[in-house]
Amino acid sequence: MEQLKTSGGVLGKALKPEAPQVQSVVSLTTEQIRQLESSWMPGNIPYMTNYVEGIRRKEKLKPFLDLLADHAVVEIGPGGHPLNNFYQCGSYTGVQPHPCFVPNIGGEKYVLSDGLSYLRALSDNSAVVVSFGVLDEDVLNYGFSNSHLSERYMQELAREIRRVAYPFAIVVGNNANKYMGVPDEVPAEITQGGVYVFK
Repeated sequence: MEQLKTSGGVLGKALKPEAPQVQSVVSLTTEQIRQLESSWMPGNIPYMTNYVEGIRRKEKLKPFLDLLADHAVVEIGPGGHPLNNFYQCGSYTGVQPHPCFVPNIGGEKYVLSDGLSYLRALSDNSAVVVSFGVLDEDVLNYGFSNSHLSERYMQELAREIRRVAYPFAIVVGNNANKYMGVPDEVPAEITQGGVYVFK
């Protein structure tokens, strides 16, 4: 059995966590995703929230955050506080659907897109995927108008995160476990999500 190794030692067993069982559905179309955008939390609310500041204090995450320097990193929903402002990344892409989230900060690469659409175009096992506060039914169904489509979106987003992420993903959100499954590493005080290690 493989293990994720770092200069500080071995970080957990490299097993792909079990995905929650979901009904097989036809993938959402681009038009359906556009319909959903109106139900997502308004762009100015999460922009002001700094999830990374709280995450940085989680001891169990520090070894994984340090490993970002060795990997391509895709951050879904960086808001106004992108991860690479705090940690060196091998390469960095911030994926944001709202134009007000794309600050003009030197050296960062932003893509104006929703996370699902962007990840669909990436190769298997091609990047560390990081997301704080996106797999959350209160964020992605803020308008309460498309709950069925919103749930399908989160199922597909979780499936794409699992397909693209390597050697791990860091996903924290109020419904992360529902869509991603039980994480390999769960920092204290985080009740949903954590680090998902893939082999």
